[in-house]
Amino acid sequence: MIDLDPALSKGPWFSYGQFTYGGDPHFFLTGRPIPGSLQITKTSSGVTTPLTTYTLAQDQKAATLTSPLPASGDIITVRMLSFRRTRSAVRYLNHLYVSDLVSNLLVAYSLGRVVRGYAGNAVQISRSGDGATSDFGFVGDGFDWGGAVAWVIAGGGTQNGYITKWYDQGGTTNDFIQPTSNRPLLITSGVANNEITFNSSTHDYLPSTSGVSVSNTALTIFTRQRGATTGADPTYHVGIDAGFNGSVTTGFAHYYVVSASKFRTFLGHNGSSGYAGNDWSYTPTALGTLTFLFDTTQGAAVDQVKAWWNGTALTPTPSFSSLQSGNIANTTRVLGGNGSSYTSDMAYTSYIECAGDQTANRAAVEALLY
Repeated sequence: MIDLDPALSKGPWFSYGQFTYGGDPHFFLTGRPIPGSLQITKTSSGVTTPLTTYTLAQDQKAATLTSPLPASGDIITVRMLSFRRTRSAVRYLNHLYVSDLVSNLLVAYSLGRVVRGYAGNAVQISRSGDGATSDFGFVGDGFDWGGAVAWVIAGGGTQNGYITKWYDQGGTTNDFIQPTSNRPLLITSGVANNEITFNSSTHDYLPSTSGVSVSNTALTIFTRQRGATTGADPTYHVGIDAGFNGSVTTGFAHYYVVSASKFRTFLGHNGSSGYAGNDWSYTPTALGTLTFLFDTTQGAAVDQVKAWWNGTALTPTPSFSSLQSGNIANTTRVLGGNGSSYTSDMAYTSYIECAGDQTANRAAVEALLY
C-alpha cells in the first residue's frame, strides 16, 4: 500500500501521487473531492494518456477503472483538487476486497477471495468417478479451476464435480454443507461450469450449518447469480429464515422465485401473512449481480425491501403491505430450494450477508463479486 498524503498550501488542499499499476482495476481513494476535480492519467512507454472512464461516487472509498484498462507496470498519476474536508489522501491497494468496503460482515461465500487475509479454501468437491472429496482454494484471488477440473477428470466415470461444502470466508465457519445426492454441480463432464449450478430435476440445494445473529434493523445481501429459468410456482431461490425473536415483530427476511422473470421478497414473520412484501420483475438468464436491502426503519412497507439487478434499482410491485419494526433476528439460509418440492434451475458464484445498511458502496462491492 502506498499513501499519497496531500501538501498544505495557501489555497485549497491538494492531493497528488503516483503508483505502479499492478493489474487490478480497483483501488482506494479517500476524501470528498468536488465532482469533476479528480484527475487520473496513465503513463506507458513515456506517453501519458488521461483515464476518463473510471467511476467514483462522492464519498465512496473505491474507484473502479473500467475501459480501457492500463497495462500492468504503467505509472498511474492521481490528482485530487478542491476537497470539502480539511484533509484528504489517496491510497492505493493492488487489490481491493469486499471486506474492505463493508462492515458487520456476517457470512461470505464466493468462488473468489472476497475477504482480505482469508487463507482457507473456497469449496469442497465430490467427484462422480470414485466418490472422493477434496478441498480447493484459489490461484491468486480467483478459484483454482484448473486444479479442480484435473482432479475431477482423474476420478474417471462421468467426470462430474459436485459441491459438498461452500466455505464461509466471513470468519464464522458457517459453511454450506450438502453431503446428500441433492448437490449442485461445479464441473460437468470434465468441463468447468464457472458457477455453482442448481438443477430442479435433482432438487439441488445448499443449507447453511447454523444461524447467524443479525441483531440489526437492516440486512444487506450481495449476490452474483443466474436466476431461475424454470417457471414452476413457487420455486425457492433462497430462504433466509429468522423465525420469531421474542417481542420483536421482524424475524424473517426471505426471497424466492415466482416465475422465470419474477421473484418475491418478504420481511416479517415466518408462517404469517403479516409481511412487508414486494414482487420484482427482472431478466435473470445470465449471471449478474442481485443486491437486497431489508430495512425496518423505512416508514412504508413497500420501501422496507429494496433490490438492484446489475446495478439498476428495480421497481417493486407490493404484494403484502404490513409495516415491520424492530431488529431482524438470527438467520439461516438455503440456496436453491428445500430439496423436495421447492427447487429451481439457477446458479451462484457469490453470496454475502452484512448486518445494517451497506449500500453506500453498493456499486463498488458489486464490481468485486466473482
